[in-house]
Amino acid sequence: MDIITRISRELVAGKVICSYSFPEGFDILSDPEGIRDVEGILESLGLRIAITSSKKAFFAAEESTGEAERHIRGSIHCLLNEARRISDVAEFLMNVYPDGQRLHLGQVIETSNVLEVVNGSNALEDMLANLTAGFNMTSNTTSKRISNLFRKLADDGFLKVMNQSREVYQVTGRTERAWDIIENILQMVPEAAEKLEKIAEESRQGDLFHA
Repeated sequence: MDIITRISRELVAGKVICSYSFPEGFDILSDPEGIRDVEGILESLGLRIAITSSKKAFFAAEESTGEAERHIRGSIHCLLNEARRISDVAEFLMNVYPDGQRLHLGQVIETSNVLEVVNGSNALEDMLANLTAGFNMTSNTTSKRISNLFRKLADDGFLKVMNQSREVYQVTGRTERAWDIIENILQMVPEAAEKLEKIAEESRQGDLFHA
């Protein structure tokens, strides 16, 4: 499979391409000729290439404004769940590292460092337990919860595995897109505010990692 086809398939599949998740693809999309080649394939599917507000990650969006609006309206619940997932994880990490920034592209997360901090705080252990409620854990230990949390985020594309054995991860462009959803969707779709309030009222049980 040639690289242009691979990039196109990744975008059509809903992947977000950044310099960490797919460096070669990001370089091609950052080049005017490369992005034209990919756009040529996406156009036949009614899609276009979109970029996050930071201009550091690419994803596919509906080409037609009307279709894009209908897609957003039909996907509000899933989009807000995705955004809330990242927001909740970011809040947890801000409590782990009070002097740190919000979850951001390229940030490196090592589970052993997180575990060291969480083990010394009953409040953080409780926050972690609430955060991971509903996830099908194989163990109720703090160590397993942390491992499962970041492994799941990596499986869903929010993180990239840098070192499997040491459980070191790097934040990808999909997290950037989640921040864009959090910051912009309420303005884009008015009824999203009502749905967000409803989601917040619902039990988190089984919802945090809802596909």
